[in-house]
Amino acid sequence: MPVLFIHGAYDFVCETLGSGPAEPLRGLCDNLTEATIHAGHWVAREVEEGWPVPG
Repeated sequence: MPVLFIHGAYDFVCETLGSGPAEPLRGLCDNLTEATIHAGHWVAREVEEGWPVPG
């Protein structure tokens, strides 16, 4: 199953780009796509415009 993991570029609460918290996910998901969004920890709140989610 495809999995999309979204990183917040300025997330200082749970930094996942250069540290270990996301590593288990990379090992468990065969069809993993990672994307980095220019936001902090609350990505969906900080980048509301353009999200394909009803709100």
